Amino acid sequence: MKNIKVLSMISCVAIILLTVAIITLNSTFSLPENDNFKVVLNTDEERVFIDGTRIDFFHTLKIDEKYSFTIDVTNKGNIDTEIFKAIKSNLSDYVIGTSEKTNNTYRLSDYITFNVYYESDNEENGIHKNDRLNTYDYLKKGTTNKIKVDLEMKREDVTQDEVRVLRDTFKKESIDFSLYLQLVFTEL
Repeated sequence: MKNIKVLSMISCVAIILLTVAIITLNSTFSLPENDNFKVVLNTDEERVFIDGTRIDFFHTLKIDEKYSFTIDVTNKGNIDTEIFKAIKSNLSDYVIGTSEKTNNTYRLSDYITFNVYYESDNEENGIHKNDRLNTYDYLKKGTTNKIKVDLEMKREDVTQDEVRVLRDTFKKESIDFSLYLQLVFTEL
């Protein structure tokens, strides 16, 4: 009976993730690429997939583990641009499980931090190392901003109830997940 509940919970989480992905894809927009407006993203990371200005990444985090990767954001167009919108996965949307004992619901945001910031200075664009990526950050023509994505699994004050839900859901002390970051640019 317990296995059926776990499978049902995993199925529910999968359906929720698929629904969020479809809604995100339908509501995400960006300006059409042409010779004047062309922003290119690039990374060497194997578990990171780039489609236009959308970045999808898949990973398994163990307790107290940190995962980072960098992306070069290059303006290869003929005009200056800026970030109009940065959309990233909302970790609180991902339900890990609900305790049968306490009825508490635990979410991915309870365990994972997801931060995006600049890896290096770019004085021409007014970018400084360790600044968070923000709306209206500049990307002048012919320049590259290097961004860094950090994910870390938190372990502070995890209760026995939470550990039980994590183990029941994942059968291990790690979390498999996929997240996204969508950058939408506009002309200056």
